Amino acid sequence: MTMATPFGKRSTLSSLGDASNRRSDLGTLRSGAAADVTIIDPDAEWVVDPSRFASKGKNTPLAGGTLKGRVVATVFGGKVVYRC
Repeated sequence: MTMATPFGKRSTLSSLGDASNRRSDLGTLRSGAAADVTIIDPDAEWVVDPSRFASKGKNTPLAGGTLKGRVVATVFGGKVVYRC
């Protein structure tokens, strides 16, 4: 898989394919399945600010850089555990 692979294909390869190797109710939005979902805005632009990192490690060559694509929410076990 290269960076030239379309985002949708990359996300399918890295989530649905991987999930299907673990449990049959992962990697789906089927009723009754585990509600583990990451919601992204592929067009959102944001500036890397290491002071906002949850990690104690703040060293990054991307500090101050503008990136495109951002996680806006994460749902785990049917509960929102992160919201931007």
